[in-house]
Amino acid sequence: MIPALADLLDAYYQLWEEDYPTAESVLDEWVSGSSPGAIAQLDTDIVGVLSSRDEFGLRNLIAVTHSNVSPVRLGLTDRQWLEHVREVACGAMRVARRRAADTERSSEHGGIPFSKDNDVPDEFH
Repeated sequence: MIPALADLLDAYYQLWEEDYPTAESVLDEWVSGSSPGAIAQLDTDIVGVLSSRDEFGLRNLIAVTHSNVSPVRLGLTDRQWLEHVREVACGAMRVARRRAADTERSSEHGGIPFSKDNDVPDEFH
């Protein structure tokens, strides 16, 4: 079972190209609208399918979900596209976690924004 990956592939419905300028914008919207738990599940799903399927199996997986995304049309193999999806989703999750940590640290220091690198307020950089 690959619930998060199936949900993402479902976002590439038959007429997605009429509603989105690029395949990347579909991915960005899915990621931005997903919970950290859904993104973590997507990561697990992708790792699982990449480790258990060859390129033919990946193509079949995308086809049976009735997804209308074609990694080949994007200039990628199915494996490369799924690796890219994983990279984008996990990158967004890392950024969100960093922002949450920065916000927490800022509130602990009287609302002064702090840099990610050290405990020097941003205004001193």
